[in-house]
Amino acid sequence: KRIVGIRANASSCSHEELDNSEVLDIGNPEQLAREYGALIEQFPQIKLVGGCCGTDVRHLQAIARQLFPIEVEAA
Repeated sequence: KRIVGIRANASSCSHEELDNSEVLDIGNPEQLAREYGALIEQFPQIKLVGGCCGTDVRHLQAIARQLFPIEVEAA
């Protein structure tokens, strides 16, 4: 109940793999968003989400679409 925020790395690689990598692994933005969605379902008290190492606007947009879906009316 005390956890109210989370900032996950974009990559699912281990710290050792990341330390030995020559390029930044950005992971999969859509997968990260789905994982955030699953966490929020399990821990609804989480109100603050963001990204850490390797995340960029693609990740944050995917997370926002997952957590705050907007229904658009047909024109």
